[in-house]
Amino acid sequence: MIELITSGIGTCLQDLGRLRTRQFGVPVGGAMDQISAINANRLLGNEDDAIVIEMMYSGPQLLVHEPCTVALRGGNFRCIIDGKEVDSSKPIPLYKGNQIQFRTGTTGMFGYLAVRGGVKSDKVLGSGTSLSGYTGKSRLKKGDMLEANDEKISKVDQNKEVIDTDYNTSSIAVYPGPEYEAFAHKLPDLETMTWTVSNSSNRMSYQMEELLSKEASGILTAPVQAGTVQLTPSGRLVVLMRDCQTTGGYARILQLTDRAVSQLAQKRPGSRINFSLKL
Repeated sequence: MIELITSGIGTCLQDLGRLRTRQFGVPVGGAMDQISAINANRLLGNEDDAIVIEMMYSGPQLLVHEPCTVALRGGNFRCIIDGKEVDSSKPIPLYKGNQIQFRTGTTGMFGYLAVRGGVKSDKVLGSGTSLSGYTGKSRLKKGDMLEANDEKISKVDQNKEVIDTDYNTSSIAVYPGPEYEAFAHKLPDLETMTWTVSNSSNRMSYQMEELLSKEASGILTAPVQAGTVQLTPSGRLVVLMRDCQTTGGYARILQLTDRAVSQLAQKRPGSRINFSLKL
């Protein structure tokens, strides 16, 4: 149905991840900004976990081989069809021969293109999400052909509400983590500090540039998840993201809400954030 003329940066297939594999040491994975992925699907009446195309910074160039309907959400991405920008606030009909490009502004990291019926993909461990080392490919490449499921077999519900969230805010909601009390006396007032997203950030973790106390000792290996904020012995804060490991040995001082993980995912390196601690 749709061919990748160029691959773009980090273009891959994602859903909401592998939700029952952590006991085997397999990361959950899934869309970095799950709210935007869900919203793109809801615009089309797809199931929330239907497979979507995830784009980073700049999307791929696509050629349409068969008519379909798509929706775009996340990261300030704009949709350009045959050289003309279209309204991406609602479902977008595509026709054979259309060429699609995507542009983004100076903010936002990830965009999501949903296809009515969901993108067809082989599932590994119950999910179609791409994950390096676990699926056949972790990134889409030039020449790949993507096909949609038959929209007649999808459970179409046009009444699903789009989830509202504020991506422009610099305030990221966090709760105390399991080791928060043990390290609280060594920490400054986290809410008064401004943190800078490091260039070292990726799908596994977002690191902060600023350093705290270097007296942070490790802990016995314990469970972690997306949104866990670790304090390393070097004093660096590391926020685990969607492709994070299932266990870790650094102090878990904070925990982001799931909504906050999606908000943080859209912060580019160099972005400034604040943690809003919920006690």
